[in-house]
Order: sequence, then C-alpha cells, then structure tokens
Amino acid sequence: MFYGNVGSPLDLVDKSSPRTLQESCLLVVSADMRYVLCYAWRDATMVFMNRSGRSRCLHSEFRFTDVAPDQSLQAEGVLFVHEGSLEQAYKRFLSWKNRDQKQKR
Repeated sequence: MFYGNVGSPLDLVDKSSPRTLQESCLLVVSADMRYVLCYAWRDATMVFMNRSGRSRCLHSEFRFTDVAPDQSLQAEGVLFVHEGSLEQAYKRFLSWKNRDQKQKR
C-alpha cells in the first residue's frame, strides 16, 4: 500500500535522498515496462494505492473548504494509458496539467 500527502516527505527505503510528493498523480508501470497508467485529480491533497492481490485500486482525496449547503463543485482529473516510458507518461501528464492552468489565466 502507498499513502502520500501532497507537499509531505515520502517514506523511502533510501533515506539518504529525501523526496517530497509534489503531484496529486499516480503513475503505474506495467510488468513488461511497455505501458504506464496515469491517474490524477487537480487539487487532490492525498493519493493512495492498494497493490494487494484481492483489490487493486487507486484513490485521491480532496479537501474542499468553505462550501455552502447546496453548493456544487467540480473536480477535474485525467486517466490515460501511455505506451512508452515512465518519463514520457510524466511529460504527458505535465502537458495536461500546464495546458489547463494556462486556460484558467
């Protein structure tokens, strides 16, 4: 299992190079290294992945504040399978993320 809060340090095996989770995105590489699944939601605060044999799943958590009763909100996300490397899939994710940020300006 993996739990990660965006902006928090990651609990890595190699403690000599600490890292911080910077994206609310999960990238999963296929066993044969040919495909990468990308799952991401804009403004998610936590990502979770369960790799157990019984139930494999991906989740994101949101922290919406100041929401009035009967107010509607929308969440934007992306889901794709990329044939290629992890680096290529990550660049594709960043392209999606940056394109949407430019449109909101």
